[in-house]
Amino acid sequence: MIVKVKKAIAVVVASSIMMTVMSNVGYTAVGVSSVVMQNIFDTKGIQQQGRLLNERYGKVIGINNNGSQTVVINIQDLHCDYSVQKNISSIIEGITKRYKVERVYVEGAVGEIDTSIFSKIKTRYKKGILEGLIKEGKLTGTEYYSITNGKERILRGIEEKGLYLGNIERLSKIIKAKEEIGRYIKKIEREIEFLREKHLGYKNERFSELIEARNRGEITEERYLRRLFSYAKRNNIKVEGYKNLQIYLGTYRGRGINEKALKEELVRITEEIKREVTYKQYKELIERTENLTDIKEISRCIRDYCIATKKDMKEEYPMLDKFIAVKEEVSRINPVELLKEERKLVDAIRTVLSNSETEIEVSYISDFKEYYRRYLGAELTASEWEYVKVGMEKFKELYSKYSIENDVAKLDRYTEE
Repeated sequence: MIVKVKKAIAVVVASSIMMTVMSNVGYTAVGVSSVVMQNIFDTKGIQQQGRLLNERYGKVIGINNNGSQTVVINIQDLHCDYSVQKNISSIIEGITKRYKVERVYVEGAVGEIDTSIFSKIKTRYKKGILEGLIKEGKLTGTEYYSITNGKERILRGIEEKGLYLGNIERLSKIIKAKEEIGRYIKKIEREIEFLREKHLGYKNERFSELIEARNRGEITEERYLRRLFSYAKRNNIKVEGYKNLQIYLGTYRGRGINEKALKEELVRITEEIKREVTYKQYKELIERTENLTDIKEISRCIRDYCIATKKDMKEEYPMLDKFIAVKEEVSRINPVELLKEERKLVDAIRTVLSNSETEIEVSYISDFKEYYRRYLGAELTASEWEYVKVGMEKFKELYSKYSIENDVAKLDRYTEE
């Protein structure tokens, strides 16, 4: 996303100031959005005083002074993540309140983007509809900013028209052929299931069941990753090199979290807050924390409460204090690196559990099939796409090696340029 300002601000895809945006699992670093400004303040002042960005929404992670009179702000973005998109909207709103902005340039679009259609929605319904669209990944933070601030023609796409329209055409083909693709996917999944039954040993099959339970949403991401670590330890796989995964799970530097104790402390402090604040204040707390789902905001509110009531959080709520500290460490995680570590650990576990090269290869096909299905359904996140780009050829090669009809090759016509 890029912002253009009258004499003052524009937004482009290149940067001298790098910033990350907050999500519920930490700072993100996927995708690109950029804001360009004339050099109406010094970059040193930005870095030292944080005048550009509210730390609640993100942080400046680097500055590169090339001597230009134009300052470019590059906002790294995690697509389809609700909290990131809301924070991007807040970042742009904060910048535009202080500097006159003419345009915001965004990726994934061509030409002027007119959001005036949303002005037809009745005010009492608008917020709920917009919130729902962001949560479903159908509305971006820049679009949300445009709509909620009455800037209906401020957005402009920066994609190369021919390439962009070609991608849209391919997506259109996939959507039109959804039923046919679905039939092929089912055949592919049945064949992979047959290969698993034929080639995978008991241990690898059990491990496949864990991965598929995660893919179906039957277990949480955190529980899935804990199970991965459990597999690694049982099979003498060293986990010291998986720093992002360790931080995510709260095990970095030996910081284990007792979930039962954490829940008890959270219930206790929530009940205390309910008793000591007015209904209006509690309602505001619920709204600020997205019905107690925004971990970052919950942490901030709890710390504020302990300060106001002169409670020693470490002494009275030790597990909650530890949990918040871990979440603050999580803010340094890069989602792309987290996914890379997860895939690397899965591969390491598969290798240990396998008794032959064939078992390793069939395991890879089995693990990749969910990404392939999501790829053809246009459901991949940005970080998943980075993994798929690297692994797709290997998947196709191995599938053709073991399959009878090679239905994967038959689906290439929907994705070829």
